[in-house]
Amino acid sequence: MTPLFEIDAGDTAWVLASASLVLFMTPMLAFFYGGMVRAKGVLNMLMMNVVAMGTIGVLWVVCGYSMAFGDPQWGGLIGNPAQYFELHGVMGTEVGTIPGFVFVAFQSAFAIIATALVCGAVCALAVSLKYRFSYDDSLDVVGVHMVGGFLGTVLIGFLADPHAMAEGASASLEANGAGLFLGGNGKLPGSRSSVPSR
Repeated sequence: MTPLFEIDAGDTAWVLASASLVLFMTPMLAFFYGGMVRAKGVLNMLMMNVVAMGTIGVLWVVCGYSMAFGDPQWGGLIGNPAQYFELHGVMGTEVGTIPGFVFVAFQSAFAIIATALVCGAVCALAVSLKYRFSYDDSLDVVGVHMVGGFLGTVLIGFLADPHAMAEGASASLEANGAGLFLGGNGKLPGSRSSVPSR
């Protein structure tokens, strides 16, 4: 971001209008998802998208913007989370011919809709498991927890940093068998599949 020099009112108005239209897509996506599930799941889909708007909006301001547009960290995987933490350093800047805060708002609308799309896809996958394998689960507990647990385990395995934990805690986890995925750093889970014996 560069210091504030010249802002084009037309560009700013267009980006704000575009951001509001993209943000408005999230509740409409909720109604779309609600039409794809049974009657008992409509409220769940609606609330999932509404909660995504609030949660991701706050997370975007606190650290999401910085992780997306900060200086590269971890080999360019994410940006520096502390660089624009809570939008520090964004006030009084411009991106092209629009103010920095307008750019933040525009990008946050896409972060919100992307999260809602991913949540809907994960829920659809979890519920479809019930029909694919023909098991009786009226609350979809097995599919949701199995898919959520698997995704959480894989993400921890690929994104966890083994040096973030204290040395004693790390050794204790590995000794108890929990170190299978912890500290994978992008390696395949099988590369850490041997757990030391007691």
